[in-house]
Amino acid sequence: MRVNQSLYFNTFFEGGNVWGHPREFDPTRLFRSAGFGAALVSPLGPIGIDLGYGFDKLDTAGRPAPGWKLHFKLGQLF
Repeated sequence: MRVNQSLYFNTFFEGGNVWGHPREFDPTRLFRSAGFGAALVSPLGPIGIDLGYGFDKLDTAGRPAPGWKLHFKLGQLF
């Protein structure tokens, strides 16, 4: 949502994964997340912050540990 020339708000829902080899590809095993954020267009370029919730996040032992994650972004808005 564009508020004015320099302020934007966004929401998102996404899924993805990374596989080491093509034979490991499994589109049924995607890690899901959703969240919201804001971006400000500055003289240095767009600067933004997102807060996302990882539904399928795992801890170091491989146990489910869903939770929030903060993400800063600097660069082009797509």
